[in-house]
Amino acid sequence: MNAERRAPRIGPGLRKTRGEPLYRVEEGRRFRSSDAGWRTLLENADIVSEGALRSEVGGGQVWYGFSSLIVSVREETMLAREELAEVAARDPHLRLRVIRHALREAEAKSGATLGSGQCDVRVSSDPLGLRIEIDVQAPLIRGRGRGRMSSTGE
Repeated sequence: MNAERRAPRIGPGLRKTRGEPLYRVEEGRRFRSSDAGWRTLLENADIVSEGALRSEVGGGQVWYGFSSLIVSVREETMLAREELAEVAARDPHLRLRVIRHALREAEAKSGATLGSGQCDVRVSSDPLGLRIEIDVQAPLIRGRGRGRMSSTGE
């Protein structure tokens, strides 16, 4: 009989999880959110973007654009959606993701690389979940590289 020796198991072993919650409130107004959860929700969001290049007085061109995302969430009550909107408005990871998305959309629609500009991000509750609106204003640059977007918001 050929018996195999197994190494002693280290750690708890494999176990199924029910998934991480999108956010948890800790000690009053502090919260912890799940970047993976936001990524999944944003991948499935309904997105509308528009904008145009305008010639400025100094001779340069500036992109003025707008992106709107409707993120479907399972929160049943309006109060729960409003709490989620408050958390989303304060989440730096979500803010960075939507700004990057808006910049990609603006560059795709303008057909050029955009320089350093300004983004304004607003988050509100919606009957379907969350509405995230991003205003983009950035100058067109002719050279290589990608500018950085600064962020302001409510």
